[in-house]
Amino acid sequence: MSRLPLEVIHLCVYHLDNDRDDINDISYTCHRLRDFCLPILFKSVTFTVLCSSPDLFLQKKTAHLKALAAHATIPTLVQSFDFVANDLARITEHKAHSPSTFSDYLVALIMAVQNFVNISHLALQCPDLIGPAMLNLFYFLPSLPRLVNLKLSIRPFKPLEIDPPLLLRELVLEDPIVISALAVVRDRDNCHTISIFSLSHIEKLTSRSIRHSQALFKTIKQQDGDCQLTNLTVLKLDVLELFFQDLLDFLTFCPNLRQLWIIRTTNGIIVHPPLSINATALQNLEEFMGPLVLAELIVPGRPIHTVHANDHLRTLEHDPEFDAAFSVEDLKFLGESSADITTLSFSLRERLAGQCLMGFISSFFPRLRSLELVVEVSSNLRQIPPDLTVADKDRPVNNMGLPLVEPVDEADKLGTQTYVQNFLESVEHGYETLIYGVALGKYALPTKIERLKIRLAHFESEAPGEDASNTMFFEPFSFSMMRRIIDALSTRYADLASVKLGYHTEKWRLGWEKREGGDWMVVEMPVDNVRPY
Repeated sequence: MSRLPLEVIHLCVYHLDNDRDDINDISYTCHRLRDFCLPILFKSVTFTVLCSSPDLFLQKKTAHLKALAAHATIPTLVQSFDFVANDLARITEHKAHSPSTFSDYLVALIMAVQNFVNISHLALQCPDLIGPAMLNLFYFLPSLPRLVNLKLSIRPFKPLEIDPPLLLRELVLEDPIVISALAVVRDRDNCHTISIFSLSHIEKLTSRSIRHSQALFKTIKQQDGDCQLTNLTVLKLDVLELFFQDLLDFLTFCPNLRQLWIIRTTNGIIVHPPLSINATALQNLEEFMGPLVLAELIVPGRPIHTVHANDHLRTLEHDPEFDAAFSVEDLKFLGESSADITTLSFSLRERLAGQCLMGFISSFFPRLRSLELVVEVSSNLRQIPPDLTVADKDRPVNNMGLPLVEPVDEADKLGTQTYVQNFLESVEHGYETLIYGVALGKYALPTKIERLKIRLAHFESEAPGEDASNTMFFEPFSFSMMRRIIDALSTRYADLASVKLGYHTEKWRLGWEKREGGDWMVVEMPVDNVRPY
């Protein structure tokens, strides 16, 4: 096998409770990737750990950090570090940690972050129990000269201040955060304002918590009147109709805002002016916003038929977290009303995915340049077809390198097409059919497409009482198979600069991406089935 010039930018470590040696797991994963593709460069690292025992949680975290920091090729190359505890609620039920275990963990975390001098994106999600000791970590943040993006999910027990404040361009605040740009944090009976960064430098601000959005609004209104978020161009907030007037007031402090995302509302959906909440809100917003013209929109859920898109709309994003997936009728309506859309992101149930790509995407969005599609697949449709269980090295392929159901003479072009068609029809539903259909040209995309991201999202079967324990999952694409698919996409769509194909279950994740500049890279690596030497 030829070695590909790949760049590994995302190493995801995901573990359940078990007796495996996590350090060896990480080491083995690094060796496995290095053997496959040289040179190997880690640009992004994510640790996701799910543990029921608090001490076991800290032990696993400490092992991960020590292994990562000790790996000679990683610390100076990492640009993004995402440290996540998946089950905060269960972990925080415990009242105490072993002092020695916690001390080892904290030291490992601080040393790991210190070593990553090129970090520009840092995400920290840790349980409440870390408390005041965890705040020591923040005093090392100014030693990261390239840090511009900070994502926090930490609940401190006392106010935190850094002097001088961090010069961030993007801040993401996610529940259960109590650290916020202007939010008031309660330390027992005292209230404090946290100042860990310079507000004037922030260009993108995201808050996925209603209570923090409300605190943000109220604190802005308490300023002396000269507080202007002059550099803020993107604002993403979780806002209910109850706080809508606060939002209107807040927008007056954002003179250069060009992108507004409202994650959910109680009545209708938010769109760039005009809005579809109610007549009073619409009138007030038009008065407050004045010449503000937004070029982006997020749709928090259906129904979307109250959207009044205009010629300014270029980006449409659907957030499936709070509502159902799009229907074909939704896409048809959007295409007819907003033909100039160049960026489209939405989720679909599997039975509609092929139909939408085959007909509506190209027809109704002729100027589309970027497509992100999340295909929701139920467990009862994920049975392994018997003819797809053979090893990849033994699986016959056609002249494009894509799999065939049975061996075929490569010279027999008609036979090759027949077997490819049989393969596409052998999986009636699901992600494999969609990807192969796009690669083979069965599902057409706009010819000028530049960015493509397709991800499979698993949801439980809707059949009541069905036993899903016998449902079989399989890794749809090996490294070599993904390479063949990517080559086919590159040949068919000459302008394609970025491709991201990913599959996610509770046990593993896999994806490949082509970044701008032409290099392909592994973006997510399954490690749950990896065993040490």
